[in-house]
Amino acid sequence: MNLKERTNLTPLSIRNGVPFNNAITINGGLKGEKINIVYVGSVSKLKNVDFLIRSVLQIVNYKVTLKVVGDGPEFKALKEKYRKYPNIVFTGFKKIPFLFFRKQIS
Repeated sequence: MNLKERTNLTPLSIRNGVPFNNAITINGGLKGEKINIVYVGSVSKLKNVDFLIRSVLQIVNYKVTLKVVGDGPEFKALKEKYRKYPNIVFTGFKKIPFLFFRKQIS
């Protein structure tokens, strides 16, 4: 059973090496003011999790929570750097990360 079948959510993945223009845009397709983002993967320079966190912190018109599910060489440093932001949550490695895609998990 895949993530869509378990949670009724359609996941979006960004592959390594995808070019971006350093701009965050939110289209009119969002409903409500609350957005939950879950990053699952290695917390490393290769994955540029710091850029993701900084980008999330720039979103001002929505209540955004980012859960960083994973571990890696930058985990401790980033967790410390962003400890004062309650909407940035570091869970560490989880054996069953798909649980974070369910609505009842906080």
